[in-house]
Amino acid sequence: MRVTIWRMLLLLAALAAAPGSLRAEEPTAEVDNPEYAAWSACKPGTWVKFIQETELNGLKTKIEKTIALKELAPDKVVLESFLSMEAAGQKGTAAPSRREVPAKVAKPEAPKPDEPKSSAPREDREELEIAGKKLACKTMLLKASSGDAASTSKTWLCDEVPGRLVKSELTSKAMRSTLLLMAFEKK
Repeated sequence: MRVTIWRMLLLLAALAAAPGSLRAEEPTAEVDNPEYAAWSACKPGTWVKFIQETELNGLKTKIEKTIALKELAPDKVVLESFLSMEAAGQKGTAAPSRREVPAKVAKPEAPKPDEPKSSAPREDREELEIAGKKLACKTMLLKASSGDAASTSKTWLCDEVPGRLVKSELTSKAMRSTLLLMAFEKK
């Protein structure tokens, strides 16, 4: 059972380290990559630190994640992630991983009829205090459903923060996950 839990945690950590990696969209044209834009205004050495707490079918996990900007080029940025995890009374760390974020990405096609239905994102503004600093955030609330499964996600973004992500909440019948920015240094 412990091996299965650790495999699941490593999979969750890998998915958390690679946002957007599960999309299966066919390219029609290239567009500016918002993730690249969010990091390209920074210099190497910039970093952010998050805490993610998740409860999935009664199993609680806590992941501490630090993302550092290692390289900046006109066509890409290179990010390095460091993860430590705690679940079922056990602690562990994952080897650092590097990920290239291209400046351009394929423009996604319109959703297909058999894909999960989602509401149009509801945008708002909200101020959060992180490490003693007040951040004016743009929020986006999205509700999605597929069959009898439904989920709600809310994301807080701020241009002052490297990568823009400040907080994220995802809730469904089986899972609740919160990712919160704990500290950052922008160079």
